[in-house]
Amino acid sequence: MEKNPQMSIFEAVTKHKISQLARKYGDKLVVKVWKEIKTAGGDEAFFSVCGWKSEMTLMEALECLEAYCDFIEAMIRKNHEKGEEKREFSTAGAL
Repeated sequence: MEKNPQMSIFEAVTKHKISQLARKYGDKLVVKVWKEIKTAGGDEAFFSVCGWKSEMTLMEALECLEAYCDFIEAMIRKNHEKGEEKREFSTAGAL
């Protein structure tokens, strides 16, 4: 089965964005969040909200992709902040 061009672009840009996020937040956190998104069916839910369809123009697909990458980063930031709060609480409790 042949992939449509939008999905090929989506996959390439997503891999690039995930690499950028891994450099910014660390590999472990990005992998943890990525697994959570995949396990929870986040892709399908997000694409239905985003309105992803194979007939999209390139511009529509890129806009959807940008929103998806923002969604991923928001989830990473949320997990990152939880980790920071845990460390602060642990440090304060040790005093």
